[in-house]
Amino acid sequence: GIKQQAYTYIFVQTGCDGLSIIVKKSEKFRQTLIRNGFLEIARFELIDEYRPAHVHSNKFSIILDLITNGCDVFEMSGILSIVHKVG
Repeated sequence: GIKQQAYTYIFVQTGCDGLSIIVKKSEKFRQTLIRNGFLEIARFELIDEYRPAHVHSNKFSIILDLITNGCDVFEMSGILSIVHKVG
């Protein structure tokens, strides 16, 4: 019910917040995300209009963290058009 949804949202948001901190602090982690396909996964999830808004928001947050913390813009080029379209 509603209570379970609230707990799930808090758990997911806490996980996203933790991931954001790691992305901001670790260049090696940022490179690992890129190398292991995070952007491809995010691209498919962002074009899925049936995903909940908080999922899109969390993906945008991590993508923004990647961009603002030194990821190569050329590596991000495949997802920028989708971010522009969805955002």
